[in-house]
Amino acid sequence: MIWSPGEHQKYGDSQLGWSHSWMHCDGTAISRWLKQANLQPNTIYPNMPDAHWVDALSHVFDELKQHDAYANQMILNLVQNALLTFGRHARPAPEDENLKNSLHDIRRQLEMDYDQPVTLDELATQTGLSVSHFCARFKQVFGSSAIEYLIEQRMQQAAYLLYDRNLKIQDIAKRVGYEDVFHFSKLFKKHHGVSPRALRKQQLGD
Repeated sequence: MIWSPGEHQKYGDSQLGWSHSWMHCDGTAISRWLKQANLQPNTIYPNMPDAHWVDALSHVFDELKQHDAYANQMILNLVQNALLTFGRHARPAPEDENLKNSLHDIRRQLEMDYDQPVTLDELATQTGLSVSHFCARFKQVFGSSAIEYLIEQRMQQAAYLLYDRNLKIQDIAKRVGYEDVFHFSKLFKKHHGVSPRALRKQQLGD
């Protein structure tokens, strides 16, 4: 990850253990090189070549110790080349673009057909991935699992339907894909913090 000035930084997980290496850079050349490498600040780039970064840092430290007439230019070249290498690895492969397009199609499907029954097996089949791989990629791209995203769509629509006094709670549950009204109410309260009836009272001022 490349942090821009003033951004907060948090390293690792105290429960799992972690290690990191970093370099502080200053000057106008950095922003120019980032643009050249098509790297965005404050963006996580997973699966980057660790060995390359460690090797680049090692060479930079060696040049700092040399501290001769060539050192400054060598350090600039090392940092620029490291960023260009990261830019090359950060560029999505064509198959990754196709997969992302498929994931976006599935997200739109969940938004439009939120009331329809769906299984992870069906969604994974659309991408050609295993269920576990599909779940991991969907969460990586959108920040939540496919099922969590579906529930989010259902709960938002349910809250909107509560404005209609003519609809019973069980009717709303069915309209957003739940035959079991008790299961629906449990999910609704978990999502909104109050029961459907309580939220309806708040919305309508009863």
